[in-house]
Amino acid sequence: MVYLFVLVFLIICASLFDRNVDKRLKKFFYIAVYIVLILLMTLRFRVGGDVLYYENTFPFMPSLAELASMNLFEQTYQPLWYVLNALVKSVYDDFTFFQFVHAVIVNTAVFFLIPRYTKLRFLGVLVYYIFFYLYFNTEILREALAVVLFLFAYPLIFKKKYIQYFLLCFCAYLFHAFAMFTFFVPLLVYLFRKPIKLHHMGIIAVVALVAPSLILEVILKIFNFNEYVARQLRYYTELEVNLNGLIRNVFDAVPILIIIMLQQKKKRIDPILIPAVNLYFVLIILSITLAGSARLANYFVFFFYMAVINTFVSHSDYKIPNFRAVLATVAFFLMVSKGFYYIRDMSQYNNRYPARFYNIYLPYHSIFDPQIDRTRENIFNNSMEENVTK
Repeated sequence: MVYLFVLVFLIICASLFDRNVDKRLKKFFYIAVYIVLILLMTLRFRVGGDVLYYENTFPFMPSLAELASMNLFEQTYQPLWYVLNALVKSVYDDFTFFQFVHAVIVNTAVFFLIPRYTKLRFLGVLVYYIFFYLYFNTEILREALAVVLFLFAYPLIFKKKYIQYFLLCFCAYLFHAFAMFTFFVPLLVYLFRKPIKLHHMGIIAVVALVAPSLILEVILKIFNFNEYVARQLRYYTELEVNLNGLIRNVFDAVPILIIIMLQQKKKRIDPILIPAVNLYFVLIILSITLAGSARLANYFVFFFYMAVINTFVSHSDYKIPNFRAVLATVAFFLMVSKGFYYIRDMSQYNNRYPARFYNIYLPYHSIFDPQIDRTRENIFNNSMEENVTK
């Protein structure tokens, strides 16, 4: 129920404070929402998926003193992950405090950036909460830190501040190896700086469907020097495409396609967001046959949702015919896609007893009521070999 209470609170804030209201009142409630979302993640007790692994391994992470005798570049994970854990342990050796620090870093970045991309900051937070808040804060803990660094780096491409850009991307890489993808983003931004044409979409779709092995071979040759990335790429390509995942990919792609088509009408609106939306579309299409592409799409998901908000806020500039119908269509596809994500069958990880992916979030237990949920623990323990390397 706590998720529902927060959702209602965010809806009320978006309804009341994204209008012309007193700036001090708007600022107060924006800070209040920020604190609520941090506390929701800080006070949880063994809620989430991969976070359970990080909680289990936290007692064995090195201290600051032990870091000096380690070669951080030869460890399982990237160096800054060990540094962050050591810094947290040096202040207060408890995973709840780590959850607090991680939630502060990720949510501070998101709350800082939302007003820079949309005037409707509370709607931006609501969209963040619905579509990728739990994922960033309970699943991809290491990668989320890399992503937020990239969010600050991305605008530097357009300012031609490439030294600062690559420094931030290198720091992102030191949290998560997949962030080396960001080193190629400036070139990709140049190639996809304009809204994708319909025939370009067709070419991308054909390549994704008929040449996945060729694409993988090229990618593996580029990243073969990093054992972690190569192993992860092979793991993702071995995943079987099921009907549920295929439907979700289609429902993911349609809203992006609609936004791209609308952006073609007004190319100068959100020029920074246009290449991000294009790249998000390409990676989602590639994920139909190359599952690992969805991980790279994480770096553009924030920009895509900001583009969705801005497109429909500026619907008069875009001259969107049947505006409400188009908005409803986009919202429908996004919500159905998220629904497919949460209702995935996880019974194979729960000793064949009924289980869905949403069971890793429900029920919510706090540190004030520290209960172990057996279904969640079963899903985690039985799928650990697939998830610990994320």
